[in-house]
Amino acid sequence: MLLGDLIQSVTFEQIVPHILREYPEHKSQIPYYKEAFDILRHMEYAENSETIPVEWVREEDEEPYIHIGNCEGDYWESNLGKRLEIAGDVHLSDAELAARCMWSLTFYGYSPDDNSYFDREPHNFYEEQAERLNNRNILNYARIRKSEFRKQFGDRRLAFDLETWKIIEGRERRRNRAKRMRDARQERRIKQLEHCGKVEQDIRRILARTQEIARTDLSYLFDTQLVAPATYRSRAFDRSQRLPYLREIVTRYADWDEDDLAKFTRLVVVLSADPAAPFDTDERDTASEIHACLAQRSPNAEVLWSFGTAADLGEEAELLFLRSY
Repeated sequence: MLLGDLIQSVTFEQIVPHILREYPEHKSQIPYYKEAFDILRHMEYAENSETIPVEWVREEDEEPYIHIGNCEGDYWESNLGKRLEIAGDVHLSDAELAARCMWSLTFYGYSPDDNSYFDREPHNFYEEQAERLNNRNILNYARIRKSEFRKQFGDRRLAFDLETWKIIEGRERRRNRAKRMRDARQERRIKQLEHCGKVEQDIRRILARTQEIARTDLSYLFDTQLVAPATYRSRAFDRSQRLPYLREIVTRYADWDEDDLAKFTRLVVVLSADPAAPFDTDERDTASEIHACLAQRSPNAEVLWSFGTAADLGEEAELLFLRSY
């Protein structure tokens, strides 16, 4: 059986319990698994001569586990056309096998064009400053002159060999009290800069989608303790179902930590469509339902709501929301 045939033979509802059991740390990622699953079901794939081995791996000092091979990192179209080669001692239902394959196939992203796993470059002033300060911390123990560092690695990128990293780690372990206090101050500053860098990215995403919200409306985010962003995109492949799709994501699959809900004091929501496929009257009614659901999930939050546009959506829709306290 081809992986593509397996994906077509099961429903998302059937594989969710297996994802939650095998990968409980991915509970908050279920909406993204849903998007990936629907992309796969609508994707054309070509049969090829490659296989996806499914077998037990037994290594010393480790619990045996089932390994899905030759899947991570390959093109989705190629993976769908590969034949599953299941070892004789592996006994899985189609739903569980599909869940495990989904985990491997989405290891580097939940859509074919998602490159976020490999994106390590700083995107704004705050992230640049955080990276430079972190590099400075490391260079304190590498004992390399800044001029020599720049000559070898440029302005930001660190690239030492393994032996040098071992020396750096050894010197860090032998720090005196003054150096530990200095490093602790720098680490606090790095965390602050990283927080501001993420906030700046969130603000830019919002401002890129709507002119109804101004930067001054979002400046409070820099002073928050926690910002929890989420971006869901419909994969309905049917314009009339794009907002019901997002409503189902929010009401059925999104992970809501009841202990955290009461903490959030601010909520920003932007629902976007492609300028060439704007929302009609009925869709705006469904949008109000989504808005009401999100507001209900954060009952103590002040809500800032807007419609937006994103030119790459085609006939799909995007829901971006940001909770903070």
